[in-house]
Amino acid sequence: MITSRSRYGLLLLIDLVDHAKEGPVDIASIASRQAIPEAYLAKLLAPLKTAGIIATTRGPGGGLGLAKKAEAISMLEIVEALEGKAGLGGEGEGIVKAEAGDRAGRVWRALDAALRTEMAGRSLADAAVSVIEYHI
Repeated sequence: MITSRSRYGLLLLIDLVDHAKEGPVDIASIASRQAIPEAYLAKLLAPLKTAGIIATTRGPGGGLGLAKKAEAISMLEIVEALEGKAGLGGEGEGIVKAEAGDRAGRVWRALDAALRTEMAGRSLADAAVSVIEYHI
């Protein structure tokens, strides 16, 4: 399921796209600009770094940056890094057991597959442009 982790993670990453020319960005600046608690953003760093989405630089002038071009990072990659690879539709154990063989279960799996396909085809660069377009 897509939760606030993914929503805030996407805001963090879009901020990095927007400020990439400035060099490494400190987390306090991102937290201030995006109105997200710094402690919450800090919890998102490890999974994004492990997934190879962000890179960190230590020391004076250090901070965060993208580990690869925004065009090479899919929305699916971001969500799976932050939420795990479980079904995006929230495949709770009860739902899977109750619906595994019935039509409703097939519908949820089909919707999950469609969402994954759509997200795999959208990049972080696409998301950064979309946010700008919608805020005008």
